[in-house]
Amino acid sequence: MNMTDDNCFDTGGAFPGGTSGNEDFIFIQAANGSGSTNFEIQDENLDDTRDLSFQVNGGSVLTSTGQLQTVNCSAGCTVTGSIGGTSINFTYTFSGGSGAVNGAVGPPAAFSSPSGGGQSATISTAFSTALSVTVEDASNNPVSGVSVTFTAPGSGASGTFGGGGASETVTTDGSGVATSSTFTANSTAGGYNVTASSAGISDQTFGLTNTAGAAATLAVSSGAGQSTAISSAFGTALVALVTDAGGNPVSGVTVNFAAPGSGASAGLSASSDVTDGSGLASVTATANATAGAYNVTASATGVSDVSFGLTNTAGAAATLAVSSGAGQSTTISTGFGTALVALVTDAGGNPVSGVTVNFAAPGSGASAGLSASSDVTDGSGLASVTATANATAGGYNVTASATGLSDVSFGLTNTAGAAATLAVSSGAGQSTAISSAFGTALVALVTDAGGNPVSGVTVNFAAPGSGASAGLSASSDVTDGSGLASVTATANATAGAYIVTASATGVSDVSFGLTNTAGAAATLAVSSGAGQSTAISTGFGTALVALVTDAGGNPVSGVTVNFAAPGSGASAGLSASSDVTDGSGLASVTATANATAGGYNVTASATGLSDVSFGLTNTAGAAATLAVSSGAGQSTAISSAFGTALVALVTDAGGNPVSGVTVNFAAPGSGASAALSASSDVTDGSGLASVTATANATAGAYNVTASATG
Repeated sequence: MNMTDDNCFDTGGAFPGGTSGNEDFIFIQAANGSGSTNFEIQDENLDDTRDLSFQVNGGSVLTSTGQLQTVNCSAGCTVTGSIGGTSINFTYTFSGGSGAVNGAVGPPAAFSSPSGGGQSATISTAFSTALSVTVEDASNNPVSGVSVTFTAPGSGASGTFGGGGASETVTTDGSGVATSSTFTANSTAGGYNVTASSAGISDQTFGLTNTAGAAATLAVSSGAGQSTAISSAFGTALVALVTDAGGNPVSGVTVNFAAPGSGASAGLSASSDVTDGSGLASVTATANATAGAYNVTASATGVSDVSFGLTNTAGAAATLAVSSGAGQSTTISTGFGTALVALVTDAGGNPVSGVTVNFAAPGSGASAGLSASSDVTDGSGLASVTATANATAGGYNVTASATGLSDVSFGLTNTAGAAATLAVSSGAGQSTAISSAFGTALVALVTDAGGNPVSGVTVNFAAPGSGASAGLSASSDVTDGSGLASVTATANATAGAYIVTASATGVSDVSFGLTNTAGAAATLAVSSGAGQSTAISTGFGTALVALVTDAGGNPVSGVTVNFAAPGSGASAGLSASSDVTDGSGLASVTATANATAGGYNVTASATGLSDVSFGLTNTAGAAATLAVSSGAGQSTAISSAFGTALVALVTDAGGNPVSGVTVNFAAPGSGASAALSASSDVTDGSGLASVTATANATAGAYNVTASATG
């Protein structure tokens, strides 16, 4: 039976226990043993203001106190109605032969006939059978109208009744049966007990089980976030958890595990596993030979995948290699554009961190200053330093080394800076014969501030525009990789020393001192001393100087010149028979006139050359002798001219006629004499002075006297 709001019911002739007597209630009385039952509304004090009405088996509606209806309830009666607007309904069945006739049922004593226990239902679904239990008195008679409370656990696996709570109270029906509303499993899987309790009666439990629902979620249980060295096993299995919508583990689900097909990955003990009673599926993993982070994916039908993040760590350092920075070049004293980066890897080619890599540059010559002498490899296996070229140009290696590994080298090149100095490299100080090539090229060297050769610089070469000079193979040249620029030079036809100048933009000029030497002797000429005259037996005032020149007219030194004077007659004594030409091509002797007056030639000669002559004249000395040249011893008739003139000869001490001497002629003043054509005459070039004579009228012999001073 079931009534609400504590509206009581009973069978028998007295108020049921627990009623207050001041509220409406339905009084039910077994009229006989055949099932006839009286139904009546009662209110002892008429103080319940609520309206109570009901009908039995759809019969007349009873609405007021004292109204009675008798119905046979052997097969059961159904009572429906309302109290204060609240519906009421219950059933009553007469139990023949149970002693219940005439109200003989005792107080509740025990629960019996529990039903609904042992069921299972999927989480969040209703159990198929309601929970029920019978309340009996000590004589095993069902007791109706007893409040029975059904209580489910307050946490964990449990459920709710129709009213939404974890407990509800119902009243036993006419058969003493208390039946719960529909009981629905909560979202937690597991076994638990629902307890039926009533005052004065030992509790009755109903064992129920909430079973997990369909797989709803796949999650990582354990094993993610691990790391291990390449080619070794991970310490913890990869465990996936499958749960239903309520978070309950689901067994029997196939979980597939997949590792990456390339790169860092792992070998798995199986490709799948079936979840156990705890919803767990697992595999073990062994790292492959590639270091790095990756995900092993777990998947199952109908749920989202999950990932196990794993990391294969590098093994021991096995190889040192150049990563970047080799093959660079930079200007001296400047930084290289790219750092020198070394890579350390393990046997599987994976980068190894934490390794100290030492870097070393050459101690002399072309080299670099390094930012550090060592570096420790980072997570990518990289160690690096920066490098700054020193002041020396050239190629060299910076060496990287690490304990237990083979060294590697970074090939670097320091290139020359801007041109700072122009210098003579070779070719200065040479000499060559005129019109011939110099044996060594004229080579200029261009260097930077560090003394390194600079390539690509245009060097201009210039020889003098006149005088001794040279023809150059080019007016300029560009420096090569050794900083050298060069031209060849050919002496012109003029002998002498001169300078070829080398110049380049922004640097000071340099000079190549060269000398064009004279060629072979080609010409012998009188330089000076010819055409002189001097008195006999005296030295000529100027030496006799011969000049030897080459084909270009350049004086030739070192040539022997022979000098020769006439062997007889007017001549001269020479200071030497030969002389060697000096740097000016000159050879000379001095000459002294012999005692014979007259003109003559001194001859100069040299092998292979035409002779030349120095014309000299020995002049007569002072008048030393006056002699009759001709005209003496003549006779002629008086008063007639002598046939031959009277000629006097004036000579010097060497017997050489002296010109320019005044010779006076004098005939006797009386007696036989002659008239002279002149009283004096000046000697001519032959030393002769003369007059003609005409005999006077006196016959006789006489002398005409010739005289001269001194």
